[in-house]
Amino acid sequence: MKLRIGEIYRCTNKKDSYDKEQIDGLPNYYFYTKVENYSSAFISQRGIHLAQKVKTVDGNDRRPVIIAFSTPHKAGTEETPWKDYYDLDNGYIKYYGDNKDGTAYPSDTLGNKGLIELLPKYQSEDADIRKTEAVPIVFFERVKYGNRQKGNLKFNGFGIIDNAKLITQSNKGKEFANYVFECTLFSLANENEEFDWDWIAKRCDSNLTTEETNKYAPKSWKDWVRTGNVEASKRNINKLNIVKQIEQIPIKNSKEEVILEKVKKFYENKKHHFEILAMECTKFFLEEANIRYTDGWITKKSGDGGIDFVLKINIGSGFEGLDIILLGQAKCEKGATSGKDIARTVARLKRGWIGAYVTTSYFSEPMQLEMLEDKYPLIKINGLKLAELIDRNVLSGTNDYKKLEDHLQMLEEEYNKKISNRKPEEILN
Repeated sequence: MKLRIGEIYRCTNKKDSYDKEQIDGLPNYYFYTKVENYSSAFISQRGIHLAQKVKTVDGNDRRPVIIAFSTPHKAGTEETPWKDYYDLDNGYIKYYGDNKDGTAYPSDTLGNKGLIELLPKYQSEDADIRKTEAVPIVFFERVKYGNRQKGNLKFNGFGIIDNAKLITQSNKGKEFANYVFECTLFSLANENEEFDWDWIAKRCDSNLTTEETNKYAPKSWKDWVRTGNVEASKRNINKLNIVKQIEQIPIKNSKEEVILEKVKKFYENKKHHFEILAMECTKFFLEEANIRYTDGWITKKSGDGGIDFVLKINIGSGFEGLDIILLGQAKCEKGATSGKDIARTVARLKRGWIGAYVTTSYFSEPMQLEMLEDKYPLIKINGLKLAELIDRNVLSGTNDYKKLEDHLQMLEEEYNKKISNRKPEEILN
């Protein structure tokens, strides 16, 4: 059975519900987490459920899984004034331990104790310890579904603990100590955002060694076990938006490749002049997105500071309208575009401005991830997109490459007229 990130499962206390695939129109939690020949169900009543250990053929006691349940609808109440924090896009969870009433030492409660004992295993630099002793933690969140407040569990993924901190909490005026656990969610991108419960079922099988069960684990778990690199296995929604190099450059012998090669040949000995074509293709991009703009200029070479052209985007008009300065960078190049050049462009952006980076090449995956994580306000036009814009707006979809040559020559004659030494802010006047 496979659990999907973000899907809601119905969880009731009825003993006859374990064999029903759906209950009340939702997938049945107990059906999807059922394991044959395993003596214990994965109950949801506790905040932290430590699955019953199995004695394996190699003589080890293996805990198949730990399941952490959050109850956000109780957060902010006198009973539970704290709230677990989920940042699923960036693979981070802050989870409060189970010493919720303060009647015990924080390290003595069942859930806290189990997690604290595992922390050195997760932090170990020894791959064998990670492989044989680490336990996956699966996260569920109790959510409202329709008018029903209880009995609905949203699956939020799986991961490990990074850190544990002792904190002071208050419940009904009484202060006490508890643990807060900082957790990392692992990626399921290679599994299409689905978690195969068969891996947990294999971990419940006493006839299999832990090393044998790892064959059924998600790729991110296998990678982490092998390398210990948490960041590389971390769930990051930005990673899903990364475009591979092969998708940014034209296919061999395609029309787009012919267009791009003609562009690069034309500007081979005058790469600075590519700026006027880059500015024009940025305008094509804005027009196709139905975004109004005001034409600007190409900056002078001396002291341009990483900026090649200036445009203005117009949103609305009059008192209610908004004008946004766009600073553009143009690169006629072969290899992956330089992170240093992108950084220079972004560094010139003032608050409320945006950038455009136009290249005949492509953006590397690490560079894309950095731009996404740092939320750079940057329009990115790669080699393939550049060729497509030229095809639609210059060739009008024809194969008349003479039109392209004539167009590039026309831009060449306009180049010097477009150069200005004005400051970007002057485009607002």
